[in-house]
Amino acid sequence: MTQAKAIQPKIPKAKALAKEIKLKCDQLPKGKFTPDKKIEIQLIDEDGIIYTANVSPKSYRQAEAEVAEFENWMLVVSGKLQITEQGCDILGAGIKVFEWKENILEGIKRTKTKVAQARVVKREISIKFSTEFPRAVPMPNKQVKVELIDDDEITYIAPIKRKHWHTAETDAAELEHWMALVFGKLSITEQGYNILDATIRIFEEKAKVTT
Repeated sequence: MTQAKAIQPKIPKAKALAKEIKLKCDQLPKGKFTPDKKIEIQLIDEDGIIYTANVSPKSYRQAEAEVAEFENWMLVVSGKLQITEQGCDILGAGIKVFEWKENILEGIKRTKTKVAQARVVKREISIKFSTEFPRAVPMPNKQVKVELIDDDEITYIAPIKRKHWHTAETDAAELEHWMALVFGKLSITEQGYNILDATIRIFEEKAKVTT
């Protein structure tokens, strides 16, 4: 029987090793060429937050073709989220169009006309951390609050179900090398950066072989 590995003492905030944003849209944004021969597009969410992404011309043209071909579709822009004073950028952005066999999002009327800023209908963020668990602060409704901080010193607050958090701690304690992934819906307000409907998963990492 494998002996459980003790988890390190809790820290106030876990350091994010990587974070990815995934924005789902029901519109195709207009693109414009940048000096480095990329195509810049903008997306806007329900809170009025504008996201700017530079994608490759090839992937943008493919998205155009697929939007024209499919009746029901969803456009997804993903990459590394970078928040600055000027707004939100998506670094290393990719763009894809997925066909839906049925109109899953009821009440949405898609148009093949390009818009200046595509409407975001769903925002998903995932943040990875390892080595140390952050402190979990008890909250009402059987939840705990945890804080994650990225390399830009931005703190993300994630309320997570208490049983899911305890399960994650137990799973990590049984592994020599692990990676935690916190994911949910991104919400940016004047009060801060939140991950709504957040959950957590633990993945085993294979030890790196040195030569």
